[in-house]
Amino acid sequence: MLYADGIFVESAVFTVAELARLPFTGARVVWQRDDAPATLAECGRPPGGPPYDTVEFHLTEALTNLYVGLHRELRGERLTAARFIQSYAVDRVIALLRLTGAGAGHRRDAFDASRRVEQAYPPEVLPLAAMVPGYARNREAARAVFGWLAERFRVDPVIGAAVRRLLDAPLPPPSPSDLAVPDAP
Repeated sequence: MLYADGIFVESAVFTVAELARLPFTGARVVWQRDDAPATLAECGRPPGGPPYDTVEFHLTEALTNLYVGLHRELRGERLTAARFIQSYAVDRVIALLRLTGAGAGHRRDAFDASRRVEQAYPPEVLPLAAMVPGYARNREAARAVFGWLAERFRVDPVIGAAVRRLLDAPLPPPSPSDLAVPDAP
């Protein structure tokens, strides 16, 4: 529902048994029937974390995301490259920050680590503008993410060298979408 004042409300209806199986946190009961359990707001369970939630896992994932994304960029597959470099790898960077304690006092969203990330980490800790510069700047984004990782963690020399080679590889010729100029409004 979208109220006239701009407030957006998403709603769903569950039985008490269904609610007990749902992952949720921070619930507040506004109204409940007399026969509903008094502990209705606490009957959900916290969301489960990823199966591998270690510094080593997230570091390796970030590096392989950069490797795959840079290969796709070199083939002219810019959109999928952007996802691997500017989305998946940056998600791993956020996980690394969470695991290493930087910004740990900030209120996290248990379902989406990217929520409130700008309040948790100042630009000198998490340079998002450099890591997520947009569709046409995948190589610059990869350089920023790789530099950030290499500054803070021991990067495996084999994958590190492979990523550096891709960062230094000649760029493919521009695609037609790179040359297209959007119509003026």
